Amino acid sequence: MSQNPYAQPYPQQYQQPPGYGMQAPPRTSALAILSLVCSLLCCIPGPSILGVLFGGVALLAIGMSGGRVKGVGLAITGLIVGIVVTVIWIAMAIGAMGLGTMFGQMVDPALKGLAARDVTQTQSAFISSSHGSIDRGRVQEFGRLIEDAYGQYERMPEGIGELIGEWGTIFSDPNVGQATQDAQNRFGQNGVFPMPAKFDTGWHAIMIYMDSQGQQTQQSSGMPLLRDIGIVLDDGSLVWRFQPHEPNNDDLDFAGAPNLFTAGDRELVGLGNKDGHYY
Repeated sequence: MSQNPYAQPYPQQYQQPPGYGMQAPPRTSALAILSLVCSLLCCIPGPSILGVLFGGVALLAIGMSGGRVKGVGLAITGLIVGIVVTVIWIAMAIGAMGLGTMFGQMVDPALKGLAARDVTQTQSAFISSSHGSIDRGRVQEFGRLIEDAYGQYERMPEGIGELIGEWGTIFSDPNVGQATQDAQNRFGQNGVFPMPAKFDTGWHAIMIYMDSQGQQTQQSSGMPLLRDIGIVLDDGSLVWRFQPHEPNNDDLDFAGAPNLFTAGDRELVGLGNKDGHYY
């Protein structure tokens, strides 16, 4: 041992902390998790697009992390599911937009024919068994009735957005809601419903009774033909027009409203007077 008082002591040996020199365990990418979660929200439109975005960013971040971040499988799954769900929602949106236009094409020929007092054009929207009751007198009479109640016909809704919005408009009239409920309670909900139509005085309800079973030929648009068409007057009464009538007496007839008689034994299920009002 040196006697030099200025000599430096031997350096002490220090023990390194546990895990010194080892890399931290990789963590799972939060973006990958978000991608999968957003993509799996299939019932809500929109999040699937975020799933695609998060999945792509997560894959990029994981590749640049040098192994510090994991979650490639989650990111790829979220990306694929997000793309599939997004494509499905886009296809549904396009189909819904077309559906609104198709419903309008079902009613438009009838209203244009009535506005022009054109028997042939009016008949083209209805099943063949109704053509006998769609004569010139009834076309002129019902055309005038529609103009007196609603004004000049302009067009049907364009697209599903306008269709849904104007459904809200016509149902804001309590008479329309009550008339619709009464008609569906009496005649069945299958094929009987109101459609909004644009007139020069605004949007009004056209009550539709369509050939929902498609037993007769369809229109050129592919939509079912109509069995009858009606309007709701200011007093809340619902007027159908083109179904054949079976006279009863001078004051009352068994007017051919939708499903007025059962198909088998002709049991009477509804009554109307001769001007087409049903109660």
